[in-house]
Amino acid sequence: MHNADPGIGGANGLPTIKNTVRIDGHGDTITRAANAPDFRIFQLGEFFSYRGELTLDGVSVRNGREDRGRASTSCAAR
Repeated sequence: MHNADPGIGGANGLPTIKNTVRIDGHGDTITRAANAPDFRIFQLGEFFSYRGELTLDGVSVRNGREDRGRASTSCAAR
């Protein structure tokens, strides 16, 4: 990753999600390499006039890490 999305409270691997996004992974895994700089994989926007919503189906996410050393796990399952 060369150009991380700056995000709020640390870098993101992908742009901040500002609307509805669905990822159908068919068993795939999204992984941050162990030697990569700290970044969270996804950040969902909840700012002003937009709210991000992410649905992952058949996807594993591993090794996301924001700049303060914590995994980003703030999620609500439905």
